[in-house]
Amino acid sequence: TSGADGAAMAAAHSVRVLRELNRQRAAGQFCDATLGVGGREFRAHWPVLASCSRFFRARDPGGPVALPEALADTFQLLLDFFYTG
Repeated sequence: TSGADGAAMAAAHSVRVLRELNRQRAAGQFCDATLGVGGREFRAHWPVLASCSRFFRARDPGGPVALPEALADTFQLLLDFFYTG
């Protein structure tokens, strides 16, 4: 394969991986992070959170994270962006 073909395959693979992780998040599968935000609970994959945010990268994964001052609807948009770009 040419360099362009390889780059296209790599990009397609990245999209597939994120799509599958997002599907798993929606189903509650393999989620290892619980986030309490504005009175709602969100489940996510810690590696995705840490890959997209210095805030999560700096935290010790394991226990629940409470962000009561954040707006749940806004956090939902941010979390969706982490998984879908």
